Amino acid sequence: MERTMNLASLIQELFALTSEKPVEVQALRLLGYIDTEPVLTFLDDEKFLPMLLAEPRVQTVFITPALAPRLAGTQLNPLVHEDPRWCYYTLWNKLAATTRPPVPTLIHPSARIHPTAFVESHDVVLAEGVILEPNVTVLAHVEIGRNTIVRAGSVLGSMGFEHKRTKKGIVSVIHDGKVIIGENVEIGANCCFDLGFSYRQTIIGDECKFDNFIHIAHGDQLGKRCFLAAAAMVAGSVTMGDDVWVGPGASISSQITLGDCASVTIGAVVTRDVPAGKKVSGNFAIDHQRFLTFLKTIR
Repeated sequence: MERTMNLASLIQELFALTSEKPVEVQALRLLGYIDTEPVLTFLDDEKFLPMLLAEPRVQTVFITPALAPRLAGTQLNPLVHEDPRWCYYTLWNKLAATTRPPVPTLIHPSARIHPTAFVESHDVVLAEGVILEPNVTVLAHVEIGRNTIVRAGSVLGSMGFEHKRTKKGIVSVIHDGKVIIGENVEIGANCCFDLGFSYRQTIIGDECKFDNFIHIAHGDQLGKRCFLAAAAMVAGSVTMGDDVWVGPGASISSQITLGDCASVTIGAVVTRDVPAGKKVSGNFAIDHQRFLTFLKTIR
């Protein structure tokens, strides 16, 4: 979804909506995730109206009848519907399912693939020296860098957890991005790495090391040499710098940033950014020394 698209006829077909202006956009994007222009978005909550009005890269917007008059006098092209969210994600799914022609899988001759491993026949790249152990599954839109090892039972490229409640029912959102794994990465047994979106790929930096049972959600982006211990859970669109440590059983909430050399201790639940070089502990996680001081007061 990265080429200019004229969507007027498709929108008419799907939603019986007629646009007074051309709907020629580069991509569909949510407010806060706009990385190109012009884009189509949606608005069904008044609190995001200032963000929309301040964003010059939006051309067209699905919008409720109640909010549509607020766009008068702007450059925005309103498409008025009682359920803008449903329109947006229905259109997203239609485009995501039809705009990526398959590309044959490329496997370097030196890659070692166990007979019980599954590699999709299209849209996979396995570089030199990649090792896939028994029962590994590599689905479409996954790229694995040189000398990376994927231990038994891990799944790469699964569809992420993105389901939207709308007035017309639940819409499960197709992920149109990739999982891109760097060089010399080691992925433990029974891990799961989800696809990203076109506006935010799932990216694993060189020399990252993952213990068993790690979950990497859609759009997570890790720097180099990050270590994640057993059963760590990283929710969607998390950003990690280089040399980050995440302890066993820790949970990282969505859209959190962990700076270079940040450390998350065992079982911590992280709900806010962790600056570079800082260590956090507890549920909800706070500075490690503050956590230890607090523990002394209750023991």
